[in-house]
Order: sequence, then C-alpha cells, then structure tokens
Amino acid sequence: MHVNHIEDLLSGYIDGELTEEQRMLVEHHLRRCEECRETVDEISAIRNQVYTTYQSIEIPSFLEQKIISSIFSEPVYGKLRAYIPAAAILSVVFFVLILSSATFVSIGFISSLASAFIGIVHIVPLLVSSVPLLLQAVVGTALVLMLLSLWSLRRLLVIKATG
Repeated sequence: MHVNHIEDLLSGYIDGELTEEQRMLVEHHLRRCEECRETVDEISAIRNQVYTTYQSIEIPSFLEQKIISSIFSEPVYGKLRAYIPAAAILSVVFFVLILSSATFVSIGFISSLASAFIGIVHIVPLLVSSVPLLLQAVVGTALVLMLLSLWSLRRLLVIKATG
C-alpha cells in the first residue's frame, strides 16, 4: 500500500458517508490513481451483488405467522412442570445442609453482607453527587427499557388477539 493512497476512505466514499472535503479528496485521488479506481470498482461490484442477492430472496408470506404460532403453541413451563417437585426438594435439602453444617460461616457471611450493604448505602449518594448526570442516565435508561418492554408486550398482545 502506498502512503498517498486513500484506501481507508473508499468504502465510505462508495456508501456516501464522507464529508464534502473527504469526498473531494477521494475524487481528486481517483482521477490520478488507477489502482484505487479498480478498488472502487471491485467494492462497488461486491456491494451491488450483495444488494441484488438480498433483493432476490423471497420470504414466504406465512413465515411470520408460523413463527408466532410456534411461540404461543406450547409454553416453556409446560415442559418443565415435571421437574418442579424435584427442584423444590433439592432446594430444601440444600438449604437444610447449608444451615446445619455452616451456621457459624453463615453468620459471618451475613455480617459481611450487611457491612457491604451499609458501605454501598454510604457510597451511592457520594457517587451520585460526584457524577451529576449519572442519576439522570440511570433513570433515562430505566425509562427507555420500560417503554421498550411495554411496546413489545403490546405488540405481542395485538398479535395474539388477531392471530
């Protein structure tokens, strides 16, 4: 690769993503450089081939309905229902074993956990006051996630109602 070549800008040039100054620089270079013109031609041919291939793929009209009906046909918990009693028994056994054999360890663990919680309670206000936009960012992100969840739930309910 020659130092004067602008290969890093060619893909952006083909996709129309360059600034006016960068575009003029590339066009000026392409008038002088056969190697870069060939590269632009190759990239353009590949891009057109991918676009043509993508456009030629026909998705069956029933595909979306088939996927949605398979999602709602059998709930996941229906398959797992047989394992619920075994999981409950294992949980109780595990809990009893932990309490009986490690009572002294669990007391130390609980006190460590309480100390960590108290430390976090003291650190959070300091962190929020030292980073002014942190609270707004967290609240904003939570709101966006809630709105996306509501939109998704609404879409699923509409699909279920119409399907």
